[in-house]
Amino acid sequence: MQMERRIRKLYHPVIVKELAFLMCHFITATLAPASLLETARSIAQQHGRAWESLENPHVTPQLRSGEAYFLTTRKHCDCGTSLGSRRSAGEPEPSHERRIEKLRGRGWSEARIQRWLREKREAERRRATALREPSEDSASWATFLRTVLDEPRVESVGLLLHWYATSPASERIRLARHETVDVTAIEPAFLERIEEDILYRFRRGV
Repeated sequence: MQMERRIRKLYHPVIVKELAFLMCHFITATLAPASLLETARSIAQQHGRAWESLENPHVTPQLRSGEAYFLTTRKHCDCGTSLGSRRSAGEPEPSHERRIEKLRGRGWSEARIQRWLREKREAERRRATALREPSEDSASWATFLRTVLDEPRVESVGLLLHWYATSPASERIRLARHETVDVTAIEPAFLERIEEDILYRFRRGV
């Protein structure tokens, strides 16, 4: 309930009403130590991003001790983001059969599943289109991450890209793996090749 109240402050009421039917990309983040929340929020605001505490009971247990979880989205969603776009554009269109079976298991109707597929493919198309244009988005993300790590008390900052069928506060996410990345690798080209459901944890001196 606390997270839903925060979302109501961030989003238009019509969007809040549709939270249970989201079919969008969202970019979430982690921070260690959690006590530097306000420091990271100030930097995020300077870079046009949100930094709202996120309480997802399926993700939090997969984080490290002392880490906190955040929603970075200021708009309706992150569909069309350049993060992960080059990897997805360079591969054949993935099969969604496994995901569809899970959605059927949740009781989704065929009409709702088809809507999910249309939204997913449209997002993939927009991301592919973005590759033909200069990406200010990934450059902005790289600058933001480096700026956070310029704060000497910050141990790590992480990014997670996921395609949501429900709210960021309740989506069942199982991380594929964790990857630790040195700050020197934070470049737009790297961010454009990240994979969904991998938590990339950026640190100094890896």
